[in-house]
Amino acid sequence: MPAPASEPALGRRRFLTTAGVGLAAATLAPAAVARAAVPADPFTLGVASGDADDTSVVLWTRLAPAPMDRTTSFGMGSTEEVTVDLRVATSVDRLADERTCVATVSCTAVKGDGFSVHALVEGLRPRTRYVYQFSVEGHLSPVGETRTLPAPGTSTPVRFAVINCQNLAGGAEELHFNGMSDLVQSHDVDFVVFLGDYIYEFGRAAHVPPTAVDDIAGYRTRYGQYKSRESLREVHRRFPVYAVPDDHEFFNDVRGGTLPARPPRWNAALRAYWENLPLRGRPEPDAAGRLWLELHRRVRWGDSLDLFLTDIRQHLGTTTMLGEEQETALLDFLTTSTARFTAIGTQTPMTSFAGFGSPWREHAATRARITQALLARKQQDPRAFNPLVLAGDIHCAMVSHVQLDVDDVSSTPVATEFVNAPMTSGSANNWDAVRLAGQGGPGFRAAYGFTQGSSWTQYNGLSIHTVTPGSWTTTYRLGNQINRPDGAITLSPSWSLRYGAEVGSVTPRA
Repeated sequence: MPAPASEPALGRRRFLTTAGVGLAAATLAPAAVARAAVPADPFTLGVASGDADDTSVVLWTRLAPAPMDRTTSFGMGSTEEVTVDLRVATSVDRLADERTCVATVSCTAVKGDGFSVHALVEGLRPRTRYVYQFSVEGHLSPVGETRTLPAPGTSTPVRFAVINCQNLAGGAEELHFNGMSDLVQSHDVDFVVFLGDYIYEFGRAAHVPPTAVDDIAGYRTRYGQYKSRESLREVHRRFPVYAVPDDHEFFNDVRGGTLPARPPRWNAALRAYWENLPLRGRPEPDAAGRLWLELHRRVRWGDSLDLFLTDIRQHLGTTTMLGEEQETALLDFLTTSTARFTAIGTQTPMTSFAGFGSPWREHAATRARITQALLARKQQDPRAFNPLVLAGDIHCAMVSHVQLDVDDVSSTPVATEFVNAPMTSGSANNWDAVRLAGQGGPGFRAAYGFTQGSSWTQYNGLSIHTVTPGSWTTTYRLGNQINRPDGAITLSPSWSLRYGAEVGSVTPRA
């Protein structure tokens, strides 16, 4: 419920802690810096909110009047820092008057951070919608919308979307994010999860630049190109997000656990990822000069949903997949979660497909510890524990089940798995043929694709998940017109799981 008009404004110290640029950065900035005027609209990349909990949220923007022109520092020229003002309110009409804002603050965006701003707004009310707006030297950003999570223990339904694999360049032609357009035009969700491959780093004719990117200016340019899509900017403007990377935010099949000291491309990619998303914390170097950013985290929506988002790419190596700290946190999550539905959001499917490799299959011991924990908890609390996995990466919308044994696709199912459709990326595999051949076991229920000429190809889109005290429903929003900016969603299959049901009882909805 919106806050009353008399709600006091938060003090600056209570309002803003820094996740990169903000109050602390302003106090540490050198006294003599270049403060040239911003000549054009600096908000071409839009605004975003993310990493919300029940009392706080990160508000983001990045100043870039020319978002794909590295030669002019993306339109910021010789400027070293610039003051950015921010207002937060419970409605647009209150936003216009500083006296009725929840908070107003001035913070500082600096060149070294790509002129990005990550403002952590604290002291907010649970389950409340807020609006916000940045301003710079008379330039106003779009008005962003965000919302906080409900307080712990409250029984509140939730609806959220999952997006991954949003390649913009299909060779020489640009591809279009039709699923995002459908989401912002036709649906209202409480938040959006980005499960990886937010950008693609490789070179293609339709990419800017058309070559692979490998330095900070290159990655900033690529994010500038992707965020030039109105549909993506609108998703960020409308909904708070939680983002975790896969490999293409860095480079193909990157294995963070095997990187040398001071890896320049990795460091550039991780810094650019942080600069362009509303994330808590900031990248910090270890003793060897390699940047790290804690990205695995837990999203708790009252007592309806407990969601653990994994971070595979920073840790993946020859002997580790999640790293000791993250794996311990995940196992503790599976042991202690008391939500009606408990979900793992991970970059690549945990389902075992005979003959197909994946990080989860490669690291069978890690997977076994997780699947054993899933099985043990379900046996301990057969009604109260309802486990699911949400995954992406393999470029096909699928409904399957995670098997206990990675080498036996017919072994006991321990969690329902919804594999998300790719926003635009294509698959090299006919996953329906894999299903029909039994290579995913009896729990592999559906793979969504169509025959085009003599070949099978997947649908593109996203998934929307609705969680109530009594059920979980996943609806795919799918289409096959990503070469058209007005491409339609033509298929919308739904699957449902009842609270307290046995694993394996997910059913299609008419």
